[in-house]
Amino acid sequence: MVVAAKGGMEGQGTERQAQEAGSLQAGTAQVLDDQKAKEEKFLGPLLGLLAHYGWRTEFSRIAFAGMSVGELGMTLKEQILVSPSKIGNVARLIAERFSQQIQRGATNLAAGKNLVPLPLYYLSAEDMDIALSSHPAARKVSDFGKDRKRVKPLYSHIKAWVFLIILAINYMHTGTAYTSLSECSTEFSPSEAQLESITRIHLAACDWLHLCPSRLPDIDWDKEMAGRRLHYDGEVVAKAEDLTWEKVEAGLPPIDLTAKVPAIALAEGDLLEILKDPEKVAKPRSQWPDKLRKAKVRANDKEWELLAKGLHVRGICGLVEEDELIMHHGDPLLSGAFGVSKGKQFTNSSGEKVDILRLIINLIPANELQEMVVADILTLPHFSLWSGLELLEEEWVCWDAEDLKCAFYLFVLPDAWKRWFALGRPLRGTVFGKPANKRYYLGVRVIPMGWQSASGLCQYIQRRLQKMAPPIGGGFPASKELRKDLPLPSDEWGRVYHFYQTYLDNIDEGRVLKGVCKEPGPSPLHRALSAAFKAWQITTNSSKAINGASEGATLGAETLGHAGLVWPGEDKCLKAISCALWCLCQEKPTKKSLASGGGLWLFLLQFRRCFMPLLCRFWTVLEFWPEHRSFYLADEFLSLLCAIPLLRMDLRLSCDSLTTCSDASEWGAGVCYATTITEQGRDALGGFSRQVGGPGRDEVGLIELFGGIGGGRRALEILGVGCQRSISTLRTTRRLPGWCMRHTQTRFTCRTSGRWMPRC
Repeated sequence: MVVAAKGGMEGQGTERQAQEAGSLQAGTAQVLDDQKAKEEKFLGPLLGLLAHYGWRTEFSRIAFAGMSVGELGMTLKEQILVSPSKIGNVARLIAERFSQQIQRGATNLAAGKNLVPLPLYYLSAEDMDIALSSHPAARKVSDFGKDRKRVKPLYSHIKAWVFLIILAINYMHTGTAYTSLSECSTEFSPSEAQLESITRIHLAACDWLHLCPSRLPDIDWDKEMAGRRLHYDGEVVAKAEDLTWEKVEAGLPPIDLTAKVPAIALAEGDLLEILKDPEKVAKPRSQWPDKLRKAKVRANDKEWELLAKGLHVRGICGLVEEDELIMHHGDPLLSGAFGVSKGKQFTNSSGEKVDILRLIINLIPANELQEMVVADILTLPHFSLWSGLELLEEEWVCWDAEDLKCAFYLFVLPDAWKRWFALGRPLRGTVFGKPANKRYYLGVRVIPMGWQSASGLCQYIQRRLQKMAPPIGGGFPASKELRKDLPLPSDEWGRVYHFYQTYLDNIDEGRVLKGVCKEPGPSPLHRALSAAFKAWQITTNSSKAINGASEGATLGAETLGHAGLVWPGEDKCLKAISCALWCLCQEKPTKKSLASGGGLWLFLLQFRRCFMPLLCRFWTVLEFWPEHRSFYLADEFLSLLCAIPLLRMDLRLSCDSLTTCSDASEWGAGVCYATTITEQGRDALGGFSRQVGGPGRDEVGLIELFGGIGGGRRALEILGVGCQRSISTLRTTRRLPGWCMRHTQTRFTCRTSGRWMPRC
């Protein structure tokens, strides 16, 4: 018994020791795991940084300037596949696990499969021939469809861009978490939708190679950035330069084209009264600052006298005597002037190539004392509105366009405005043939660039010229105007067949035509407008005119009417590519250089807004992460370069019959889809963003008290009545911040005081 008990105790001790040893071993393993996790947490980013800078060093040695777009695609593919970045990981996963060649006529297509991630599937050269000749998405823009023998020599370039486009789509789908892609099934039976998408991607790559035949420009971005500065609000602006008459004169219109049209001859109503009397928009003296702000005239005395003579002879400026100046607490109201480069050069008197300067009037002191005249600034259009055209296969867009030459120097303000725009350096009377004992100041007579109300006033005048009856106007109907503050000018079927738009000095008219792409020449409205310009002695820029053509450029976009495409244009695309490559090559890119590059790409992304998420961390890194910016933004610049062939608007995209409704907020999200259309829905088709342009577009005003979601305006829209002016106030709620409890959509004139009320 004793022995047995002893043996039992010894057995229990052994078991306890084993448990203690196991616990110690487990604890040691946990400590090691924790230590390893800490090391990885510390060393992971460090090793990533080291790997990135090693890759960047090799990347920066590549001579991209002079490459064709096809060569660029192959180089980018090679570099991304060896990149240590997240997009590099996605690229390697796609190349290793998602690549498969499917034979033409394959019938084993999967059903009900998600569209993304897309498999990497290359059409053969023979399949490309078939797609270019028979696929509905094949564009007439591409020469490959006319000469299919060109496909084989460029087949490797097409494949490279197909890889990059699929990479961009899959990278965006994973939300930069490439591990989610690695967990996807590698079973390759693409669905019919995937096969169709990949075919269209091949066609888009063909179009891209055709539309950009030029080679990458050799831009000295260091010099380019030296001519820019970062504004206090983070915007990159051109640097102000000292004025010289020779540089300014090269950018001014001839004497016979300046100060020809009185602005009051084209104004009516409240705006006419404001133009006659500047005091109507002047703030009360009690709201003026104690001390007026100062602005400098950036020119030496000799150049200032030459500038004064030239501007006075052209009628751009008039003379203001000292006793006519606006005084406040003993100080005169005086503004400044400076020049910015127009991006063009001329040969000066010394035989040197120098920049042409645009004359900018620094009206910060005067702007501070006035309410802004909004006028028609809310009607300014943008090219993304063209996506509402929705062309059928046999339809194409015909364009007419005019561009006013030197519009800001064309329209003359009444003399009462000169004292408000007096420039801050006195001149001897002898400069203008006046008595030597008198001093004069220059006062701007035309609409000055730098005045806060200049854009709204120019937009108003242009629209008046278009709408006035011939022979002094174009007679354009209000119901056909395309503007951002009103629904599209569609017909009773919700289709847009005819529209026009006004953007300051640009006037464009679009017509949707059917059949063979035969250019019909200028429209009747366009001819009437041209005659009105002659009646007013207004000169247009013949180099920018479009007379019933299928292709043109306006609002920063290029249109290919016969192909149904709108895109940024070759120059903008190549410039954005060059800037992105330059930023990738920089060891420590500055905030200014990144802001410039980001601005270029942000403009391009407007042509395909679904790619906006590619700039995921850009603004955060730009503002708050000054260290290692090139490391954090490499993924975003590389993904943008991959997606650039798709940054375009396709006016012939077919509509999906699936109707969805989604709700996304910080508190939650949800989505549902409709299985069938009801009678009520059938009646409402086309009644949301597309009302028949008609009564009230410029005649009806709406005032809503406690308007909430704008029910009154919505009711008028359903009736087909558009509002030019809309004022609404919101009921206060606990969830609304104070600054948005009262909202007005535009400014209005108070009938009791006669003042132009500010926007709230």
